[in-house]
Amino acid sequence: MRSSYRPVLFAAAICAAALVAVGCGSDSDNGGSASTAVEKTKVGWLIYGPKDDGGFAQIAYEAMLATKAEFGPKLDNLWADNVPFGKQTTTITERFAADGAKLLIDTGAVGDLFLDVCKAQPDKHCIEATYIGKPPANVSSYWSEWWKQEYLLGMAAGKLTTSNVIGYVQPYDIPIVYTEQNAWLLGCQSVNPQCKMRVVNINTWYDPPKTTQATNTLVDAGADVINSFVSDPSYCSTADKRKVWAVGLYKDWSKYCPNGYINGALWDLGPYFTTEVGLELAGKWTGGRMTYTALGDGATLGKWGKNVPTEVSDLVDAEYERLVASKEEPIKGPIYDTKGKLRVKAGETVTQDFLYDKWDWLVKGTIG
Repeated sequence: MRSSYRPVLFAAAICAAALVAVGCGSDSDNGGSASTAVEKTKVGWLIYGPKDDGGFAQIAYEAMLATKAEFGPKLDNLWADNVPFGKQTTTITERFAADGAKLLIDTGAVGDLFLDVCKAQPDKHCIEATYIGKPPANVSSYWSEWWKQEYLLGMAAGKLTTSNVIGYVQPYDIPIVYTEQNAWLLGCQSVNPQCKMRVVNINTWYDPPKTTQATNTLVDAGADVINSFVSDPSYCSTADKRKVWAVGLYKDWSKYCPNGYINGALWDLGPYFTTEVGLELAGKWTGGRMTYTALGDGATLGKWGKNVPTEVSDLVDAEYERLVASKEEPIKGPIYDTKGKLRVKAGETVTQDFLYDKWDWLVKGTIG
């Protein structure tokens, strides 16, 4: 794909083979030239979902743009968005590698569909979102202290709910999702012990009609604050239509739910990927690493919604500043599971490792 004379042909081939319209591109497509005094380092990006989805795919695409803004003519980003989860993932990764990408980036945590290429070509450097376990020597991984953001947003939900029921659209029944929803519920219960959370599972990261249906189900069941881990803002806009509150994710979603928007767990991956690409360009990149973007540095809260009372925003803002300054973990015992069993003892603080991928049970107050 990635010499200046082949991108259109490769994009056409991939998009024709895919079940969805895969978008493909290269920095050299936009005014770049194959002949230049500066030797460009090629980086291949796989983005899952439309690059303008308003959520997870868009923040990955914007991070890619940030690397180009930082390194200019030294860098040629090869990319595809709307990448399906399947054989095409491997095909596109292999093509990026064949076209000279030294660093391959999977923003969607697809596992072996991407990693098999990295294993087969140990000379390539790879970044995989949410690698479980210690990454191999040519792979690094990243995630965020998202649970702290969700805990804080849960505090806001606990102060705003009048039904004492908050609702969560669950994309998958897996530990990394449990951490987010558990943190949100515990934050709610920290200021409102009566808080309970209804959950509807939809088994997909991106399906706006399913998300909309699940949101309506939650509201019909009494939930008056909605949250999710899906990649688009459909739950937020649906909540607004139903006249209930919602929290956002990845970006400021206030335009999608202007009346019921509370705040959002904002992600800025630009600094992380700029650092990683910079290490690659300098010949200093190393694998076998896991990096967390910290609360206050890549993981932040945004602007408060126009209808959020100041006593709520002031309360959460104060706790946010305290956690950023202290680096304290707000999630600590006692924590009970849905059967009432004590899982985390009083005063015990859970580890970052546990929060990342080992929280495989739901906390008391979760309603299936």
